[in-house]
Amino acid sequence: MRDNADLQLEKAKSAPYYFANVSGVDKEFGRIVDALKQAGEWENTLVVFTSDHGETLCSHGLEDAKNCIYNESFQVPFIVKSPQQNEADIAKHFISSPDIMPSILSKLGLADQIPSSVQGEARFDANQEGYALYFRNLDGETNHLGKVVDYFPQSRGIKTERYTLALEISPDYQLTQTRLFDDQSDPYQLRPLELDIQDPTFQSLLHQLAQGLTRIEDPWYQHQVLSHLIPYNEVK
Repeated sequence: MRDNADLQLEKAKSAPYYFANVSGVDKEFGRIVDALKQAGEWENTLVVFTSDHGETLCSHGLEDAKNCIYNESFQVPFIVKSPQQNEADIAKHFISSPDIMPSILSKLGLADQIPSSVQGEARFDANQEGYALYFRNLDGETNHLGKVVDYFPQSRGIKTERYTLALEISPDYQLTQTRLFDDQSDPYQLRPLELDIQDPTFQSLLHQLAQGLTRIEDPWYQHQVLSHLIPYNEVK
């Protein structure tokens, strides 16, 4: 069991079924691999295995499987088998959802066909470790039919090789909660760090967050949310 799992949660009873589901996915993915090999296309195929989010599975006392900055939910492996690949390798740099399409096209030799309007970038051959952005949105206003027509950008954050940071705001765009973890010394994220605006590490994380939110024209950038903390105006 993970050090941060709360076995008293009702959800703990679902753990055997969850792991059975994982085994089932592994088995079915194995059938895809076998079919490619039997068809003689294994060496010609780029194979990707990933997920949209992880499963907290009672970590941090949470019932929700996703929508949080914690590693169990947010840090999802991205496994790639390239054509003609014979040896395994582990890359430390991050890939975010918008990067998947341009990364795969680039790997297939189609980089020149990636539209210039794409917000992501090819990351498979990236030299820098970079970061991954975190987003948590809540339902916003509804129309006369009761359908949600927009959203409220409640939280934004960033994960680097070592640190995890999340900032949360109220409906009037005031800071309500912060989470900062050193994932190297605290891998289960049990000891949140104190935020010191003068700390170079914190400043670096905020600068990268500003860079990422500006690049994708996120609502936080558009409305200059927490601009007294996030240095949007310093991004070039």
